[in-house]
Amino acid sequence: MQNNSTLSIYHFTSSIDTLLSILNNGFYPHICEEDMSIVLPNYSKKRIGIPMVCFTDISLQYSEKHRKQYGLYGIGLTKKWAVEKKISPISYFVQNSAAWKLYNTIQREIISILDENKIDENKFERIIKLFIEYAGYIKPYSDNILDPVIKPFYEENEWRYTPPFANSPNSKISNWLLTEDLTTQNIKALNNLMKEQYTLRFTPNDITEIILSNENEKNYLLEKAPQYILSKIEIIPED
Repeated sequence: MQNNSTLSIYHFTSSIDTLLSILNNGFYPHICEEDMSIVLPNYSKKRIGIPMVCFTDISLQYSEKHRKQYGLYGIGLTKKWAVEKKISPISYFVQNSAAWKLYNTIQREIISILDENKIDENKFERIIKLFIEYAGYIKPYSDNILDPVIKPFYEENEWRYTPPFANSPNSKISNWLLTEDLTTQNIKALNNLMKEQYTLRFTPNDITEIILSNENEKNYLLEKAPQYILSKIEIIPED
């Protein structure tokens, strides 16, 4: 049986200079817009901006398709580091499946009970915030599960880091940017805040591999990055 996961998680990028920045500075979280219509069908506004850094635990042996999509340059870090940093594998839902119906029934029932019992506004907002933010760790299995040409999101084996701030300064109740908050100005401001205060850092001992595609890139990186990386570099040629 194919073992499609590993004891490391990986972040890939299309730029060797971005990889160099990560090695020198850590990961800068940034806003990614997600369509929430499947995982939050009870929420009328469908797009949410989620602060995150994305990883995968696909084994390098089976990562060719993933690297072609996200970039040939990568860094692997231990899952021990990932767990310590509260990085989480996300869940995948199939629309109209039993699990999907159960999750959304729970949403509707709790919102209905809160509304009927006239729960105070602050408590109501805290519970809505929990649903919205938990939904940030859920994706559809696929854009179209019946079309074999479309790559399922499930194949990405995604793990996510989200910064631990209590509330986004640009959002009323959530760390995420809700639909009405998704302006260029707000996104830029939150990205800058995360870079200044919530950079995701690691030590040399946390690194398992640094992935490059040829020896020239190795020489370039060694000129600009700390020398400890030499023993971590793995060359995976571009096909």
